[in-house]
Amino acid sequence: MDFDIKNGCVVKYTGKGGTADIPEGVEVIGETAFFKSAAEVINIPYGVKKINSGAFSACTKLKTVNIPETVEFIGDNVFYGDIYLTQINVSDKNMFFKSVSGVLYDKEMKTLLVCPKKAEGVFTVPEGIEEIKELSFDSCGQITEIKLPESVTKIGGRAFWGCTKLNKINIDGRIKKLSNSVFYNCPALKEFCVPEGITEIGDRVFGYCFYLKKVVIPKSVKKIGENCFRDCFRIEEIVLNEGIESIGGCAFFDCYKLKSITVPKSVCHLGMDAFGYCRELRNVEVLSENLDDESFIALSGLGENVDISIYAAPSENVWAELDEKKKINFINYALKNVKTLSAGVKLKYLVYIKENLSVFIPALCRKNNVDVMEFLAGEGVINSATRDLFLQSLEENPVCKAYVVDYLGKKSDNSELELEIDEILSL
Repeated sequence: MDFDIKNGCVVKYTGKGGTADIPEGVEVIGETAFFKSAAEVINIPYGVKKINSGAFSACTKLKTVNIPETVEFIGDNVFYGDIYLTQINVSDKNMFFKSVSGVLYDKEMKTLLVCPKKAEGVFTVPEGIEEIKELSFDSCGQITEIKLPESVTKIGGRAFWGCTKLNKINIDGRIKKLSNSVFYNCPALKEFCVPEGITEIGDRVFGYCFYLKKVVIPKSVKKIGENCFRDCFRIEEIVLNEGIESIGGCAFFDCYKLKSITVPKSVCHLGMDAFGYCRELRNVEVLSENLDDESFIALSGLGENVDISIYAAPSENVWAELDEKKKINFINYALKNVKTLSAGVKLKYLVYIKENLSVFIPALCRKNNVDVMEFLAGEGVINSATRDLFLQSLEENPVCKAYVVDYLGKKSDNSELELEIDEILSL
């Protein structure tokens, strides 16, 4: 016998393939009962009520499944990995499910459950469908476009996972969330404008969309999930509009071609390595003044080659955890546009600078920023005690050195300073 059956449940199909006729008297097809089998056609007999999760998964030769009127329940991922599946046929008398052109729906035609992998070209979802279930189009590698009716309000996770030729889909604001991995490994998507009305973009939504070049995130989006754009190697532009509050860890990890990005004021959280391995990233502007502690750990990974503006300061606890190099980077980031910083942020960074002047003064002097020198002078950091350290550190920056000498000269009667400033200005 080709079946291991216990208490009316098919536990395992042991046949060699071809057509598998499940025996009469069976009521349940167990989880992964046909997993990786060589069956090409599966005939389910009258009397079967339940098809449990993964029952026919990874059947790489399966083409047709015939479902009788008695089936009341079909679990998740039943046809996952069935790359040659062409037809799912359901008895017209079934009260719970329906088949149209080989595609599986619920009886009321409100939910699209499974589209066979061999579907190709333009797929038009019927009017009235409200939900696209998880993994429903998984690995439909020949579909190039999906047309959704206005009735669709929910798309499940991984719904279009591995649709490698999908280049167009009309998602709109009636769908409030782009669920986890919904477009994972859809390399034919080259541009995607997230519609106004979407409030959340889940984890890994655009992961491995190799040819994606531009994405615009509207102000309605509050959250971008972890690994959302990971390994989008060719992405060149990401527009983040005001309104977004959280950007998950590794959200833009390995986006090689991304050169610049502006993080809006509304952002309160940046996950670890949000911009990790963005090898061509040169400009980051972080406008928010209300970042949480984890955000500073994420930003500390950006190197000195990145021109970054940051308008917030880490807490004492986070600051203590950073190594010396990352602390130097943060001071340079923060004071790049020192005139635009709020008084509270300036004060916080001033405290950190005063903690270790011998480290931070040389680092700040390398930047040749007169505004920074003015700030340090105004706060009393430039004084007779720090004079030699400043002048020594400013050897390569004569304009800033001239400012420091002039400032100190006005604070004293030291004739040596007057002579020195004349020498500097004559360079």
